[in-house]
Amino acid sequence: MNIGSGPLFDDAPPYIVKAKPSPWSWILGALVGAILTALLVGALVWMATGVGLLHMIGNLRGGRTQISVDQPTVVRQIQQLRRLETVSYTMDKIIAGEHSNAYLPKFLAGDRLLLVVHGEVVAGIDLAALLPGNVAIAGSKVSIQLPEAEIFGVRLDNAKTKVYSRDTGLFSSPDPNLESERALNLDLSARWEGPRVRGEIAAFRNDIRDFVYLTPTNEMIQGLRVFRHRQADALLTGGEISAEVEVAKPVTVRARHDFVRGTNEEADEPLPLMPPARTAVGADLRLTPTWANSFFVGGEVEHVARQNRPGPSDFVTGAYTLVNFDVGLEREFLGRATRFEIGVRNARDVRYKNFLSRYKEFALEPGRNIILRVSTDR
Repeated sequence: MNIGSGPLFDDAPPYIVKAKPSPWSWILGALVGAILTALLVGALVWMATGVGLLHMIGNLRGGRTQISVDQPTVVRQIQQLRRLETVSYTMDKIIAGEHSNAYLPKFLAGDRLLLVVHGEVVAGIDLAALLPGNVAIAGSKVSIQLPEAEIFGVRLDNAKTKVYSRDTGLFSSPDPNLESERALNLDLSARWEGPRVRGEIAAFRNDIRDFVYLTPTNEMIQGLRVFRHRQADALLTGGEISAEVEVAKPVTVRARHDFVRGTNEEADEPLPLMPPARTAVGADLRLTPTWANSFFVGGEVEHVARQNRPGPSDFVTGAYTLVNFDVGLEREFLGRATRFEIGVRNARDVRYKNFLSRYKEFALEPGRNIILRVSTDR
């Protein structure tokens, strides 16, 4: 056996043979891309207009297009219009407010205020609440049963709202040198409503220059504390959250919570007589019996917390919880729709004092209170 002296391996790099791409591969890729693009564009055109892409192209070429409008398309297009505001109403109204005392006459402890309020109400129809059953299509005729009209928003214009007159008693006299208030208000709210659940959350921030407020003083007349109106730059913040759930067709459960925080910015101290935080939980039952147009019964438990930011001169009261009930019905009486209602306030006859009362230092709030109301349409 002879073994040659040449190298066992060749030092030259190996030669790799590359396959030439088929001329049909890029044609197939372009065709698939064009089909996917056409499908995507067609879907976008149909979602935006309810018209197929081929019908749109025929219309652009001048051909005759027959549009077939189905019910889901009509419902979707109407729902996209959202709110249809049909009425915007502004008005000036004189509001009278009066605070009296069961133990003292009005000329001693009364307080009556006439306020000219400028407000605006916007109402209309929420087309987003349109249901498929509200739309009927018969050939080229479309019948729509619109949702019920509702109030979209209520706004008070503080700049155009003025105090017309004010009469106060001997123990709560106003300061005649008070200047007009000027305020910068910020109100935010959000509302959500579903078939069975409704909720709303609101917050406000009112920066008021020369805010007029009522404060207790150290002055006493015949054993009664004197209240005076004062003025200072103030900041009022607060919020409210509420929810309502229809647990069954006639039964609704509701809850709410609200709070207010007031600060005298000049003295850097809490404002007096600011409402403490409140929480309420209740339920309502509403029926339509054969013997009446409507019948309802409801109950509510309300808890008022202790004020944890009292003013320097405030008399702080304790927290309390009240239980309230209402029952009523509406039926025809003497040819008119008449409503009969009975309300029970403080059903547990709780002894408590209201932090906002001017007489809390020596008088309790009413105990169990039964209210009978009868009203009728004109």
